[in-house]
Formats: sequence, C-alpha cells, structure tokens
Amino acid sequence: MKISKLIFATGFMVLSASIAAQNRSGGEEAYLRDADVNALIYSGREEMRYGAFRNHPYLDTNLFREASLSYNGRIYPRVRLRLNTNTDELSVQPTPTFPFGIVLDPALVDSASLPEYTIVYSGEGGDLPAGYYVRLYDGKHIVMKHIRNRIDRVANGTVYEQVFVTSTRYYVLHNGAYRQAGNKRALLKLFADRKKELDRYARQQRLDFGAAPDEAIVGLVAYYETLTN
Repeated sequence: MKISKLIFATGFMVLSASIAAQNRSGGEEAYLRDADVNALIYSGREEMRYGAFRNHPYLDTNLFREASLSYNGRIYPRVRLRLNTNTDELSVQPTPTFPFGIVLDPALVDSASLPEYTIVYSGEGGDLPAGYYVRLYDGKHIVMKHIRNRIDRVANGTVYEQVFVTSTRYYVLHNGAYRQAGNKRALLKLFADRKKELDRYARQQRLDFGAAPDEAIVGLVAYYETLTN
C-alpha cells in the first residue's frame, strides 16, 4: 500500500509538473527552483488524510506555510510544510497547488524555521520523549513545546462529531538536562535559587500561564537568565 502510494505520488508530481509548466508565474518558478521538486525531501509517502472533523490536527493552521528547512545537512530555503500533531509527522508540499503533503523522514530533519519559532525532532534515547517539538526559546536555556492531538467523539444534539483534543507539554533545558515545566509552580521549583525574584517578576509582569503559556514560560526563563548572568 505504501509503495503504491509512493509510486502514485511520484507519477502525479511528474505529470503535474509537465502540465503546469507553461502556466507558472514568475513567483511559482522561483519557488520550484528553490524547493527542487526532485529532491530527497519529496521521496516519502503520502501524509494522512482525514474525513469530517470539527477541527484540524495541524500546528497553528491546516495550511502549508513557507519555511526554511534543514534536511540531511542541506538547506531548502523556501519549502511549504505543516506539522501534523496527531500523527506527529512533518510534511512538505512539492508545489503550492499539490493536493497533499509528503511525509519527511524525521531522522533526517535537522530543523524547520518559521518566523515565530523553529520545529525540531528529538529521537529516542534522550531527555525528551521522541517526537517533533517547537523550540520557543534558545538561549543559555532552551524551551521546547510538544503538542499532541488525539481523536475523540463528542455529542452534538442527536449525532456525534469527531474532534481533535489537544494536550501540550513544555520542557526546559536546565543544567544540561530537560525538565518538564509547564506552569509557574514547576518553573519556580526548577529555578529555586531565584524563586522569590521570579515570583515577584511574574506578578509584576502579569504573566498569564493559563491564557498565554508560551509567552509566560519564555518570559520567566529569559528573566532568570538575566539574574544569573
């Protein structure tokens, strides 16, 4: 099944490229030149497709976003990709009009950089559970966010709808090891040597670990670094 899907994807890419070549705009030509449609990144299998759901399982948006991808030591400066947090797979779109994504080999993903954050993969055997992470902060300390979406069914009147239910965990690299720290209490325990100053700062800055955890966690970690420089 996987082989047939790969053959179909490869054939579809070649056919689509030949048909659309004469109609491409200058911007599309530049994208294809930078992306290199024959590259290793487009040799994987087709990504998971879903039926009717109330929401989607992708990071931030279900649209493919342009990013700079480092893959197997090579930089692809303009690649369209999206992270599926249900299957924990990163997919790339060969062209802006291609109907589905091609799954990347996580072992070859160095990083994917977007304006707001960087996506990285952590393999087996480290402090972090294996999977894709959003790197929110990269200083003396590193803040990682891991998102997973599981499938559930909820009642809507007389029918049931399928939904994705999100769970998020945060990890902070401190003293050479990653520790789970997704709220104020966990961070104050991790940085016990500056607990009072951090608690005061969090109150003064009104850091909201419930409504805006990314900003709050990064803000407290960054402030800790100013206290310990």
